[in-house]
Amino acid sequence: MFAKRLPRLEYVLRGVKRVQGTRPKRPRLPITPDILRALYRFWSPRADQVDVLMLWAACCLGFFGFLRAGEFTIDTLESFDPASHLTATDISVVSREDPKIVSVRIKQSKTDPFRQGTTIHL
Repeated sequence: MFAKRLPRLEYVLRGVKRVQGTRPKRPRLPITPDILRALYRFWSPRADQVDVLMLWAACCLGFFGFLRAGEFTIDTLESFDPASHLTATDISVVSREDPKIVSVRIKQSKTDPFRQGTTIHL
């Protein structure tokens, strides 16, 4: 009721909450080479399963591409949007005969405010 009489105050309070947050954020720890090796050892007995291969490929892409999780994953299947999320057409091999470089088109990123995208080479 108070904020309805003072809309500017409501905007200021919203901005303060956005900047300071309402609760402390849980720190996100990076994936280390040791963690990547542990994942490999855990998944290697099941390496013939497609979902295991896809998880391993996603982990390697994120690690070696220095990507944020949101740059190559989605929250839910329903939230997938091919205009902004990674698809198979965003990944290419420079030379099929001698595949040494893989190019990945990142369509949007937290550090890309204008959503211009970028291509990384692995």
